[in-house]
Amino acid sequence: MRTAAKAATATLLLLLAALLGGYFVGRRVPDLQAPISIEDEMWVADGGSVHVVLRDATNRRYAIGVEGSLRVPPSSFEVYVQPWFPFFPVPIYVARSSQEEQALLAAVETWSKQPADPKSEMQSLAQIARILRSRKG
Repeated sequence: MRTAAKAATATLLLLLAALLGGYFVGRRVPDLQAPISIEDEMWVADGGSVHVVLRDATNRRYAIGVEGSLRVPPSSFEVYVQPWFPFFPVPIYVARSSQEEQALLAAVETWSKQPADPKSEMQSLAQIARILRSRKG
């Protein structure tokens, strides 16, 4: 019984370490390779929310989004990333005025200038960049 309890404890500790490590690694903005295409985007009728799934030249997928509404100013919107989309589509919220937020803004501005389709307007990325800029403190 003691061996089983130790094994269960070790397994739980390993799982916790993996989840924490994944959370911190997931907060980093990936270096997506141009050209970038918008695989899917969803605009919500609340007046501010948008969810975008990007695909890069190496076929990597990355999802980012904004949650907000017409009742609050854009600077109050929440921004999230989903680095393991679609395997584990849990959002990781980006802290306001953090290094991650600045890196995400720089990446979104770069990605919006590197579309796979030259006719693509990249409006959803422009919306996310506007929200990120408005959150600067």
